[in-house]
Amino acid sequence: MHSYNLEEQLIFKGSLMLALCCGIYLIWWSVAFRPEKTPHRVLEVLLFLAVATSGICAVIWIVRGVNDIPDGRKFLPQTIIIICGIAAYFLLLSATQVLLHRQVTTELLLIVAWAVLEFVTVNALYGAGIYSKTVTIVYFIIALAAAVFSMVCYLKYYEMEKLAAFYDGMVPLISIGIVMLLTAASIKMIGRR
Repeated sequence: MHSYNLEEQLIFKGSLMLALCCGIYLIWWSVAFRPEKTPHRVLEVLLFLAVATSGICAVIWIVRGVNDIPDGRKFLPQTIIIICGIAAYFLLLSATQVLLHRQVTTELLLIVAWAVLEFVTVNALYGAGIYSKTVTIVYFIIALAAAVFSMVCYLKYYEMEKLAAFYDGMVPLISIGIVMLLTAASIKMIGRR
């Protein structure tokens, strides 16, 4: 039986909380952005506050867990992941706005920030000895695929009819929620080797 360290517990809880955040975000999206909807301002505000609160808690728990993992082996330096994430954001911001003429929304920042957070988390789980090199590479590929898939949805959103765009906006939340559930499950299933 594996006994989990505090940092693993924080990353596990944060991953579950971020999956829950995606679920609440889906509900908020359904209420606030459904075409030809009946306005429910109070419900929209309460759901938005729930999304923000659960997302902030998730990020705090994950970052605390990642930071508490003792320095040791790293698949990649964490600073390289963060610098690449910042560069990717500004590159995507420029490309989507200038070249593709896509209206910039907070979703672009959320997609890139989530990808960076997941890469940093996977890297830390490798450093903690929970993930092997193979599992780490697989999770990097899964996170990258989810981010690319989310970017495709982001870029296509304004090209679609209202109802199709409404459903297109849900797809990244579902895929990111699934990745976070996989991350949480892997922490419990794989455990420290």
